[in-house]
Amino acid sequence: MKYWLAMLALSLLVGVSAVADEARKAPTPKTSPDYVLGPGDAMDITVTSHPGYDRSVTIQPDGKMFYPGVGEVKAEGLTVPQLRQKLLTGLEQTLNHPDLTISLRDIRSAVNRVSVLGAVRAPNVLALMPKWRVTEALAAAGGPAPNADLTRVTITRADQHVMTIDLAPSARSGRAENNVELEPGDLIIVPEGARPTVQVLGEVMHPAQYPLEPGAKAMDALSLAGGPTPNADLAAATISRIGGEGLIKFDLGAVMIGGDLSKNLTLEPGDALYVPQTSRKVYVVGEVGKAGAFPLRGGERLLDALLLASGPTKDADAANTSLIRRGPDGQAVRTKVDLKKLLDSGDVKLNPVVQDGDVVFLPGKKQKRSISDYVNLLFPLTWLRTLGP
Repeated sequence: MKYWLAMLALSLLVGVSAVADEARKAPTPKTSPDYVLGPGDAMDITVTSHPGYDRSVTIQPDGKMFYPGVGEVKAEGLTVPQLRQKLLTGLEQTLNHPDLTISLRDIRSAVNRVSVLGAVRAPNVLALMPKWRVTEALAAAGGPAPNADLTRVTITRADQHVMTIDLAPSARSGRAENNVELEPGDLIIVPEGARPTVQVLGEVMHPAQYPLEPGAKAMDALSLAGGPTPNADLAAATISRIGGEGLIKFDLGAVMIGGDLSKNLTLEPGDALYVPQTSRKVYVVGEVGKAGAFPLRGGERLLDALLLASGPTKDADAANTSLIRRGPDGQAVRTKVDLKKLLDSGDVKLNPVVQDGDVVFLPGKKQKRSISDYVNLLFPLTWLRTLGP
């Protein structure tokens, strides 16, 4: 067994050696002395008098390269002899008579390439794929940065012809009117623009304009603004959108309180999120810590209303809690809620959603006062007079 393992290891070493030999025999790209260097060109730099300075480098998308002892060097636009002289001048500041040679290992003309610079997440020189358009190159460069101005993207062709295109319609609709097909040697530059923003107004803790990250949703903007105030009507939130028709109405309370993430709308640059002040109230009376009328944001349930009233007292008859609602005919309709069973089981089906004008009543275990005794002292809810005993 050890013999076969040894033979396998030997064969792998021989294979690796053969591959290395072939790599060493690979022909160096042939160029004229007048060949102008550019982004993507790769070269081996050898200093025979000082082997510690041997390096393999590639010219970066910004046309620069880094070399020890010299620092950052603008290589784009130079010929190989010019670059050699520039490096020698830098090395001669610290080395005696350096002997430097440059061998091009890979040139950008050997493979079709395009460069993507500017406000993209990963500026780079990219191998040009067949039928690639500008948006494919931007995607391969990590996509536009949050501050990218897609309305003024420039493409410089190999013949120095420059065109400026508006990619914003392509980004929004997927249409390809301005999404031109690329050619070898194209240089794409995405300029920076104003950072996209969203305005958050109304009943929020800190109304202001905030930076908008790609894919941000309404709840993200609400969080940036410090969340809603106690008087916010989340169920009546609106978004005004540039170029849109009218207001987009949506129930933010269903997201924040109800947990319905499908209603958490995605925002667009320039949106204005407005949370109005609520005029809707729920009344909580009886054996609770703080009876009163409390604003409804939207989506609250009976337990939420009780929490606003500081919860039931120790004298509350929780099993006989009542939810009283004004019916379509103006009559009061009482629904019994076993609060004790709800608290014990945690069953959300026993925890009804409260509506504008609802009255939650917790009677006492010992002192059997009617709901009218509580309500008449606090609120002029005349429709409760229709409520039977």
